[in-house]
Amino acid sequence: MPHRVLEIVTPSEKASQVEAALGEFSFPFIWCPCRTEEVVVWKALTDSEAVEPVLDRLDNRFGHVSGFRVILQSVEAVVPMPPEPEEEPAEASPAKASRISRPELYEDIAGESVLTWRFVVMVLLAAVVVTVGLVRDSSVIVLAAMVIAPLLGPNMALALGTTLGDTAMIRRSARAAGIGFALAFVFAVVYGVVGSPPLESAEIVSRTGFGGGDLVLALAAGIAGTLAYTTGASSSLIGVMVAVALLPPTVVAGFMVGLGAWPQATAAVLLLVSNVLCVHLAAVGTFVAQGVKPSKWWEAEKAKRASRQSLTISAGLFLGLIALLVVRAYVLDG
Repeated sequence: MPHRVLEIVTPSEKASQVEAALGEFSFPFIWCPCRTEEVVVWKALTDSEAVEPVLDRLDNRFGHVSGFRVILQSVEAVVPMPPEPEEEPAEASPAKASRISRPELYEDIAGESVLTWRFVVMVLLAAVVVTVGLVRDSSVIVLAAMVIAPLLGPNMALALGTTLGDTAMIRRSARAAGIGFALAFVFAVVYGVVGSPPLESAEIVSRTGFGGGDLVLALAAGIAGTLAYTTGASSSLIGVMVAVALLPPTVVAGFMVGLGAWPQATAAVLLLVSNVLCVHLAAVGTFVAQGVKPSKWWEAEKAKRASRQSLTISAGLFLGLIALLVVRAYVLDG
């Protein structure tokens, strides 16, 4: 079971109150490495699943105190290993126990919502690599671009912001995602006008339509991506990035617009929309299922409403995509 170290810093005048609050928790090990006239510092070793309840309680009690801070640190190993707790923490549900704490999750994803020059450069580089792979009909090169996957981060941040009711994160991530898609699309349109991409390329043809399998793939990738973030297993995101493939359909849509091939452009846009929608639906649903929510009850109510509205709208659009597939299969195609 992963462990964490909590470093609690408090002004000396609040030391007794904080010490009493810490006594309410069953830490395997707690010590006080620093005590001065101005501040007192405690360090506590705890299981990762118990971190969120501790942080929430301390924040609610002392978050308003000037100079109070809790710093969370990862632990590589503990020797000898502390004994396993006799019973599960009362506030840690099975869903919470299977993920990292909300502050850790927020710290990991919040940076993905910010529009930076690095993000812009990564989008353009990925668009160039995707273009080369599509034009050469090379699945290996396209996969390389999908591993770069700069557009996955803002979409995950948008889902987390929606789940937490964090309007600032929603705005930041929506802006970053929108600009990222726009940059890749405009680059592809320009190449479609001046470069004449081959319409017979199998890699291009495969992204000028979508079916039920694409919806299932995007949903599975969205859930897997969210679980990779919430469990701290970032290395597994590489496989998710490959599966989601937000960038290739964006580039193909740009190609078709540049060539004036409007039916194929529409199909590529539908594939892109279905991928983005399914990733968002799966991510928000997974965050909610894992109990990701703000610590304060009034913020939790706001987040609950935002999550419910987002899931309702996304589910409605998802059903619309399924209806479109059914109509196309049984009506238009006979």
